[in-house]
Amino acid sequence: MKKLNERKIQVTIGGLLHDIGKIILRTNTEKGDHSWLGEKFIRENLPNLDIPAITEQILFHHSSRLKNAKLDESALAYVTYIADNISAASDRRGSDEIEGENEGGFNPKQELESIFNLLNKEKANPKEKKRSYPGKTFEGEAINYPHELGEIANVSYENILRNMKDDLADVTPSQEKINSILELLEAYTTFLPSSTNKEEIPDISIYDHSKTTAAFGACILDYLNSEGITDFKTTLFKEAKTFYDKKAFLLISMDISGIQNFIYTITSKGALKGLRARSFYLEIMLEHIVDELLEKLEFARTNLIYSGGGHAYVLAANTGQTKKIVEEYFQAVNKWYLEYFNTALYIAWATVECSANELGMGEQPEDYKNLFRELSAEISRKKLNRYSAEDILCLNGKGSQDHGRECVVCHRSDLLTPDNKCAICSSLESMSPEILKEDSCFLVLKTTEPGIVPERGVILPVSHCVIVRSEKEAEKYKDNPDVIRVYGKNKWLKGAKYATKLWIGDYAPNPACTFEDLADESTGIRRICVLRADVDNLGQAFVAGFEDKHLTLSRTATLSRNLSIFFKKHINYLLKNGSLYLSGVGETADKAAKARNIVIVYSGGDDVFLVGAWDEVIGAAVDLREALQKFSLNRLTISAGIGIYPDKFPIAAMARESGELEDAAKQYKDSSGKTLKNAVTLFDEKFTFSWDDFTENVLGEKLKLIQTFFDDPKNARGKNFIYNLLEYIRNADEKINIARYAYLLARMEPDQARFKGQDEAYKKQKAKYDEFKKKMYAWMKAAEDRKRVILALYLYVYMTREKESEE
Repeated sequence: MKKLNERKIQVTIGGLLHDIGKIILRTNTEKGDHSWLGEKFIRENLPNLDIPAITEQILFHHSSRLKNAKLDESALAYVTYIADNISAASDRRGSDEIEGENEGGFNPKQELESIFNLLNKEKANPKEKKRSYPGKTFEGEAINYPHELGEIANVSYENILRNMKDDLADVTPSQEKINSILELLEAYTTFLPSSTNKEEIPDISIYDHSKTTAAFGACILDYLNSEGITDFKTTLFKEAKTFYDKKAFLLISMDISGIQNFIYTITSKGALKGLRARSFYLEIMLEHIVDELLEKLEFARTNLIYSGGGHAYVLAANTGQTKKIVEEYFQAVNKWYLEYFNTALYIAWATVECSANELGMGEQPEDYKNLFRELSAEISRKKLNRYSAEDILCLNGKGSQDHGRECVVCHRSDLLTPDNKCAICSSLESMSPEILKEDSCFLVLKTTEPGIVPERGVILPVSHCVIVRSEKEAEKYKDNPDVIRVYGKNKWLKGAKYATKLWIGDYAPNPACTFEDLADESTGIRRICVLRADVDNLGQAFVAGFEDKHLTLSRTATLSRNLSIFFKKHINYLLKNGSLYLSGVGETADKAAKARNIVIVYSGGDDVFLVGAWDEVIGAAVDLREALQKFSLNRLTISAGIGIYPDKFPIAAMARESGELEDAAKQYKDSSGKTLKNAVTLFDEKFTFSWDDFTENVLGEKLKLIQTFFDDPKNARGKNFIYNLLEYIRNADEKINIARYAYLLARMEPDQARFKGQDEAYKKQKAKYDEFKKKMYAWMKAAEDRKRVILALYLYVYMTREKESEE
């Protein structure tokens, strides 16, 4: 691993810990301002970090102290001072007050307000109050939903500080410990506000602010070094306003193309395992590409703004060397893709030079929006012009070579294993059983021979591989010089070499689950459903979702991280604790939460692909939508397509058809013809509903009535009876069918003779029948209700069909 220089390590650690004094201040156990308390805390409790280059950044990161400090003109305190200002966009504060210096201007019990309070404000309910998060650690599986504004007790800060002190005790000012500090800050300060100033909006956490401060600081240090500037005091403090206009930063965007075809274009036994493995492979590949780029640029993971869904953003220094490294690295990745995947995968990238003012400090918010527009346009241009003439000649040359036979899994021509699989598919198959195990971790190694990897491993760009091992097995690699980093899955691997925790949506009822197993667990008809969904208008939300005065990189990063956590972490909890079940919409249903018979094929960024027992996928879709509404304060919506299939249906066709259903949901329009999205399409494009319509009118009204009525033994009817109802209502345009439908409903009237001596029971049964008949007849007559009741009847028929009857 490429080593960071000492000053880069120090400015990164100083940026991460510059606000640690706020936690101490808010315990209300010590007096002083947060800068002084933070420096004192390091000096008294963390001797390994008690070096001037770090403690000066903590003590002097506000101008009121820095202006009188006797520091070397190249002190890193000047870097963190201006990095802190840029991260907080502090020129909009109107002052540089230090928390603890003026107690009247701060509320130390202030909770962290939700970032979604400010997002898409046109969707907000005018009567809705602001929401904030209970002040707690970022631990456990349960979702910490925003609630009505409350307060954080002093004792909460005391507990957090105590645990942080213990966990930071062995941290040294070294490159491999930067990720440890980052992980600890995420665990302890994700739900603690960075600012408690009564004049500011406290929606950025200490974690997010500290991370971006460290990122800006590392970039500024590189930029100054490249420009030959050693007088930091003049450049960053005395002439700070001039520096804010300098294009010192380079925003880097990357996007992997071909993901869907790579994942879904497989036809083989064990397809579900293959899907999970291929999805996970691309997820690890993106993280590896990001980490390799960061290493080459000599940055820590602090400079990763966002990664997920095949996309990533990195903040770097605007230097000639940076641009050269970026260009050369991505060209090398694409050359590697051509060698191993032909044109199936491609990474597009773009860079844009920017100043602090353009990143949110200035008075021209359009500048900030234009940065992302420019990146997006360049990414699109590269996707349309992927290959150079040299690349095309190389591809043509490969076409004339004998590459063996076609792989039975991915259909790529290659030299095959004895079971007719290419090396990559064979490697992924060997890893698949291990990927979903809770104690699995993933070790990235350097490779010496191209394409040769250890067991349970697969190649990565450019000369690397990843192997999956249990935590216990990974201990054997602790001193292996070929191990360059370790990824933990949904937990931090404390003490591991260069460890990084990745949130991964990996829920499955068991690691060996198959399509057949999921079909067996379905209610009624033996089928599986595929759900494909993504967030509506998310790109627009990032560019224009916040009012101009609230546009900053910190808010963009916070919003990105919140969504990533929802779709990579919280989705596991939602599936472990399924809430809505189709068999439970009736009056006598069991409402207890249960673990779902569903497998996450992919969940990240804003995209979801689930497969499972047909009825549970529909219930999970409703759970997911309602959780996102609650999580985002109704500021974000999601559209979904749900297809139903036999378990042996080709996976590529399932993916394609469910994707088409998702597209239909995205085209949902209201009665005026306005495209609203925020919808779900089930089984066929004609069954497209807004979510509220589906949950309230299809499930909550029609299916509930049908299920409650027919599940009563006194109203039991054969399947043919319900099929006839369906037939008549589907063909309601023919008037004769309306008469037939009415006659069929009349035949269902309870026979009073069967209730001899049970007058009250008869009255209840008759009232239930009258309600059923009246509503069913009215629903047939109205076009929208007719569509709703047809789907409700389909659902009921599927739920009550015996599995044996379809074999």
